[in-house]
Amino acid sequence: MSFNSIEDAEKFYISYGKIAGFSVRKSSTKYHNIDGSKELYMRDFVCSKEGFKNPSTSNPKHTRGHTRLGCRAKISFIKDDQRWKVRSLVEGHAHVLCTPRKTHLLRSHREVTNVQKSLIDTFRGSNVSTAQTMSIMGSESGGFGEIGCTERDVRNYLAKSRDNLRDYDAELFLNHFKEKKEMSSSYYFAYEVDEGNRLTHCFWADSDARMAYAHFGDVVVFDTTYSTNKYSLICAPFTGVNHHFQSINFGCGLLKDEKINSFLWLFEKWREAMGCSPPKAFITDQDAAIGAAIAHVFPDVCHRFCIWHIMKKLTEKVSPIAYRSDFLEPFKECVYGSETSDEFDEKWMGLINKFELEHNEWLRTLYNIREKWIPLFFKNTFMAGMRSSQRSEAQNSIFDKYFNKTHSLLEFIHLFERALERQRYNELVADHGTLDKTPDIVTCFPIELQMAKRYTHKLFQMFQKEVVSSMQYGSMLKHSEGQEQIYIVKRAGDSSKVREIFYNSSNHEIACSCCKFENEGIPCSHILVVLRNNFIDYLPENLILERWTTTAKAKTVYDDDGVEFQVHTASSKWKGKKNRLIARGFTECLHDAPEEVCNAAEEMLDDLQKMKASYSASGSNTLLQSRSTSVPSSINVYPPNVSKTKGSGKRLKGGKEIAMEDMGKRRTCSVCGKKEKHNARTCPKLKEM
Repeated sequence: MSFNSIEDAEKFYISYGKIAGFSVRKSSTKYHNIDGSKELYMRDFVCSKEGFKNPSTSNPKHTRGHTRLGCRAKISFIKDDQRWKVRSLVEGHAHVLCTPRKTHLLRSHREVTNVQKSLIDTFRGSNVSTAQTMSIMGSESGGFGEIGCTERDVRNYLAKSRDNLRDYDAELFLNHFKEKKEMSSSYYFAYEVDEGNRLTHCFWADSDARMAYAHFGDVVVFDTTYSTNKYSLICAPFTGVNHHFQSINFGCGLLKDEKINSFLWLFEKWREAMGCSPPKAFITDQDAAIGAAIAHVFPDVCHRFCIWHIMKKLTEKVSPIAYRSDFLEPFKECVYGSETSDEFDEKWMGLINKFELEHNEWLRTLYNIREKWIPLFFKNTFMAGMRSSQRSEAQNSIFDKYFNKTHSLLEFIHLFERALERQRYNELVADHGTLDKTPDIVTCFPIELQMAKRYTHKLFQMFQKEVVSSMQYGSMLKHSEGQEQIYIVKRAGDSSKVREIFYNSSNHEIACSCCKFENEGIPCSHILVVLRNNFIDYLPENLILERWTTTAKAKTVYDDDGVEFQVHTASSKWKGKKNRLIARGFTECLHDAPEEVCNAAEEMLDDLQKMKASYSASGSNTLLQSRSTSVPSSINVYPPNVSKTKGSGKRLKGGKEIAMEDMGKRRTCSVCGKKEKHNARTCPKLKEM
């Protein structure tokens, strides 16, 4: 096989690397000295994972990991009679090759298409935000930019649905779900109408959301947000956390109100869509209707209130005492630091009596429901590291970049799906990063190296902190009976906090009184020091939670009908399979082929690249045609009435916000020099003079 130039040879090997699943970079070069000038005559291209990282360049503060794994795959080209020929080829790789879904993340295969370049030029200098630009460009798989739609196509599409199809909004909204259901049997949606056939409730979950719940549905955060559509319907997403500690969606609903019947309908449909066992824990805010609905639909689920929402109200409910450091810090220590119920009661009652808050109804209510929000009372329940609904609110902040309260239902669902694509693209990037990079090891303990290969990067960073922290602790045997021992663990020089570790040497069953593993699924530093002192170099399998590992999504998931959930449509899978078959056949054809055949293949490759470039430049409107907004022949479901929810209308301000605004409006008293509700004539200091 020969090429006209080294650039053509490089393009060929990069194209081969993209199909095979590895990244390419330049390596050694050799030159001839001809009449005092250098002429390139040999160049090597290697896998990007060739060689090893230089230890002297390691920075413990950086957690990006390294990619060099000593891979020996390479190709060498040599110039012979003005043609570049293959001198040698090593095909074997010392690492797992990248899947077709992630090859675009490899460095040598990253590119900006001509359509995306034109869109960047179009948006440059405009008022369109970066998030909107990325949304329209479709930087993730399956986006608008990938199939060549222009910015005008997208804007016309959205404008058409808003202006010309107002009366058909709900009908088109439901037709969108019906089309999704036709494309994938795993897609789920349900809706409800009132007596006038106006849409009131709706819930949907695609196969990705249902599969995500099967893998990571042990803890669910449910939160209602507002201002997502012009009908003021309540947007109620179900949110969880994946093995990269990222927010993931388990489906979403739209409700007309926040009454118990609405939540009962939504939870029933969500349970029906998920199909498998209920979650271990639900995190919501203090809403009586939500609590009653969860108790009815999921009676055995651990229901917890969002601690962040409760603590946020502290300054409003006990102001001005809440601003005093001698109250706020002990109160936080009481809430977050108590380890026994007796310790919590003692600290709580001490603060109540000290600051004379016996008649504060809000604090009295909180104490009565302390099992619902104080971390102490659910430390033995797995919560995946979450104690508040901020996880859901973080997801909602992503959605806020895409839609607002002026959007129709049809606009809302399209932009909602764009936001989900961005969220899932971030997960794809994290998956690729975990497989492509190896985290740096900071200790000499084999247990750290073991979990660097098992955990995802984010969870390994959390585990690595526990490994480093364990070096500050010491352990002592307190009691032993047969193969069961109880150890005392404390930090060197600090006897204030003592942990008890139960350990069974026969089956490596181990538990710590801090309950970090039970609550978060990560072994604590106290457990690690006991394992190390018992000469156990590797973490036992019963201490490795599968949902935090790189293989968390390896199991096959089926729906109620026994059909396997498909993340991608059949057409996209067939396209990838067909491409691999073509590439394999192309490689086999060129193996030991005559030079004439290789030259013909080279010309064919050039023609195919030109054809691809022409298609990208012209742009295809396939997506817009498939998502056309043609007017339905009839209307079966009418748009909903504007809902009057507690989140609609003017936003209610909290006591802290009102106080801060009021403080800003006050004038400084010329007598005492303070901003108070008085002036120089009514200052209390005048009475003291």
